[in-house]
Amino acid sequence: MSDSIFIDSEQFARDGQHLTGSVAVADLARLHDQLIGTDGNVTYELLGGTDLRKRGTLTLRVVGSVQQLCQRCLQAMDVSINTDVLLTLFPDEQAIEIASSEEPDIEGIVASKRLDVVALVEDEVLLSLPLAPRHDVCRAAGDTNSRSDKPNPFAVLKQLKQSK
Repeated sequence: MSDSIFIDSEQFARDGQHLTGSVAVADLARLHDQLIGTDGNVTYELLGGTDLRKRGTLTLRVVGSVQQLCQRCLQAMDVSINTDVLLTLFPDEQAIEIASSEEPDIEGIVASKRLDVVALVEDEVLLSLPLAPRHDVCRAAGDTNSRSDKPNPFAVLKQLKQSK
């Protein structure tokens, strides 16, 4: 099991610190009901910094792969995780709401003396998962999108309508 990693987010950002690591998918418990297997790892890179307004920022990159169930063919499929997000630190939720009204694209989090990096990584993986995962092209026997020898029922109706 991966140990949690805690940082002082404001200090981390102010000092421009850098942290990299890997987390086992099996240790990301909130993901389990979205997946069909918990093998593998996701890697992350966390960079501290400041924006033009001198607010602390955390840049989080997460890369990996997880397995989900294709909603079309009901077969396993690999889903690539490749996120890159800039999180701006704020003292409280109210400050985030005010900033969001002025800058709609800003992603803010409340600064913490004890920010759980593994939980932050798990949040980003959850946000990057598709709501209804599907293969681009399903090759399973039960594929509902494959062409069959059955005539299109609407084409049959069209012929009946034209023959009248």
